[in-house]
Amino acid sequence: MAKMVETVLWRSWGFTFVVWGFLVYAGRMLGGTEGTVLAASILPIAGIIAAMTPAFLSTVRNKDKKVVMDTFLDTFSEMWQFLIILGIYFVLDLITYNLIDARLLKGYSAVCVVLTFWAGYAEHGRLSLLKTFIFSFVLSPIIVYIFISIYKKDKAEKKETYFANLEKINEYMERGYDFNKQEDYVNAIAEYTKAIELGSEDSSSQRMHYTIRAHAYREQGDYANAIADYTKAIGLDPNDETPYEGRAEAYLKQKDYAKAIADCTKVIELEPEEYKYRYYAKRAKVYLEQGDYANAIADYTKAIELNPEDGWNYRDRADVYLEHKDYENAVADYTKAIEIDSENMKLLDYVGRAKVYLAQKDYANAIADCTKAIEIDPNNPYCYGERAKVYLEQEDYVKAIADYTKAIEINPNISYYYKKRGEAHQKLGNTEQAEADFAKAKELEKKQENE
Repeated sequence: MAKMVETVLWRSWGFTFVVWGFLVYAGRMLGGTEGTVLAASILPIAGIIAAMTPAFLSTVRNKDKKVVMDTFLDTFSEMWQFLIILGIYFVLDLITYNLIDARLLKGYSAVCVVLTFWAGYAEHGRLSLLKTFIFSFVLSPIIVYIFISIYKKDKAEKKETYFANLEKINEYMERGYDFNKQEDYVNAIAEYTKAIELGSEDSSSQRMHYTIRAHAYREQGDYANAIADYTKAIGLDPNDETPYEGRAEAYLKQKDYAKAIADCTKVIELEPEEYKYRYYAKRAKVYLEQGDYANAIADYTKAIELNPEDGWNYRDRADVYLEHKDYENAVADYTKAIEIDSENMKLLDYVGRAKVYLAQKDYANAIADCTKAIEIDPNNPYCYGERAKVYLEQEDYVKAIADYTKAIEINPNISYYYKKRGEAHQKLGNTEQAEADFAKAKELEKKQENE
């Protein structure tokens, strides 16, 4: 009795492993995951070894070569017959019921596992192998038919619900976009939340919805919820760089520099080579805010190496050099940016280089660069304000007042210009004008505080 049970168990599990290997491979052919290839290779081998175990045990217990050979032959005979019948079942089901879903394969394989035990008992007279096949040939299609009928009904209901929900989801998302454009983040988030609560069978859509809501939370200043949503999006697809980038921005706002850097680094790993320069520049900004100037310059340098035609990175690196009084490198980078930038962007490059010249007390070049910036955009108060700084330091107070006045005409709401013009008037002894400017500066500062 013990020997019979042992043989039945080994044979049954051996057949089961072979069946699973066959089904796993079929699942792969029907669109399964890459991991199933390995399983499809290993399971049949494990099954054959398990099924052959009684033969090996017989070799140990009984030296009779005939007994051992009979065990081998019986095992192979049963296994091949069983697999042939199994293949017939599978083909019939595939043709008849369109068996193309992983859940159906699981249900079908469960039936096959049961049948392996019938096959194992057949050898011991409990039921002949032929009768087992005849019985299971009738039983298997019936069980599978019932299983598939239930599944198809459930699938049809889910499909109907999915399309109904999809329409509502799109409606909520559209309304959310409209609120977002108006910077009404509270209502935008409410609409996005409705879409998320309805859910979607498409994980890429879910990821997008969480990412969009996270953007809204971030714009609202709710960084904790933004991070939570970005993290959910990452969980749905760890290979999408967008949520990492957004989460890095949120961490930066929270001054959690280590996590911001980690997320920027992940984006760099995921991005194609031609786009990596953007994220080296973003990580450089995090290092800069952290006060790690060496790594900031290193990342800007890497960004420039990857895309030497982007003036932004030269200008940003020049700003770091200027802050650390490395005037030679600062001038070189601003000059390179001027060479490759568009006309509008050159304005910032000229003003940046003017600041370096001012720091070096090279007033002539500083004024020349500010004047070039004014020529690019005569309605930009910033350019006049920067040139006025040079005149003020040069003690040319009349020209300083003229430039500050022009800046105020363009934008009368900047308190700094009134304050500096007041200082120039004071130097010239224009007390009344100076006091009026100082008073206006205080008025604007108070107004800004209240806002």
